[in-house]
Amino acid sequence: MNRSSPLFLYIISTFLLMFFINPVSANDINIHEIQHYFYYQQYPGTNYGLTGEVGYQYIRYIYPQAGVAIAVSGAASGRQGGYGSASLGGIVKFPINETIEIPIVLFFGSGGRKNIPAAGGLCINAQIGIDYNFFSNFGFAFRIGRLDYIQGDFKSNYIHIGIFHQFDEPFLR
Repeated sequence: MNRSSPLFLYIISTFLLMFFINPVSANDINIHEIQHYFYYQQYPGTNYGLTGEVGYQYIRYIYPQAGVAIAVSGAASGRQGGYGSASLGGIVKFPINETIEIPIVLFFGSGGRKNIPAAGGLCINAQIGIDYNFFSNFGFAFRIGRLDYIQGDFKSNYIHIGIFHQFDEPFLR
């Protein structure tokens, strides 16, 4: 192989790609809001040892007021040092004004630990509350919710507080 072979292949491949690749136009770009969300949940009145958990949600808004979310969490207080859950769900938010929104969130997932009666771990998690955007891309959330292990005995209401960072990200259609 002589020294000009790589250069020749580069020129030929660039020339061929110019004819087969369509340029990206503004019509091909879609903007989606992304939200990174950190939270703490307090479970008042449970007698299974889990009193609080911390978690993270990644939310991608497909439409301006509706999106999909992935959530992971783990025990932060109580006597359940191995409890954790992972969920997939959706969120719909209803804007009240420029800074206040009412989100409704529904997750389906799994979780549990040995001493929590989760019976297989399949759970439903629902929330409603108020999100307050105190900057254009930072906010605070206060929500109430219900965690229900479908086949198990662990069912609890909770109080949920969180902070979030949101930004717009371009995606190709």
